[in-house]
Amino acid sequence: MPQYEELKQAVLNGNEERLLTDLFSPDVEFYHKDKVIRYKIAPRLDFLKGVSEVRQYTFSEQESLKAFFTQEVDTEVSLELRLIAGVGTFPVLKFPNSKILREMVFTVHAGQWKVYEVAVRNNSPV
Repeated sequence: MPQYEELKQAVLNGNEERLLTDLFSPDVEFYHKDKVIRYKIAPRLDFLKGVSEVRQYTFSEQESLKAFFTQEVDTEVSLELRLIAGVGTFPVLKFPNSKILREMVFTVHAGQWKVYEVAVRNNSPV
């Protein structure tokens, strides 16, 4: 699966630099309820300032990538493809049994697969 294990290790180890340079696309988005969470300023400045919503959905103790990787270690992961006519094919990791995440979409940026979208379950309280 594209960069999944690398993403997991970077999140669990708090490796912000690896996330920013190798694992998140510059326009990564988190979807939660009716909200689209994205960088408000340049990615590095936004993420490293400490109060970024993207950072919150990455590292908070609940309803985040960190919560998913620590609380749902045995969650089923399935790989599907999303085909968008005229745009391309994107790997999508689906988490059908997760209470935190619904799916994660990857795109190619700078020659590497990177996280482009993360959909958080709508029943999450964040």
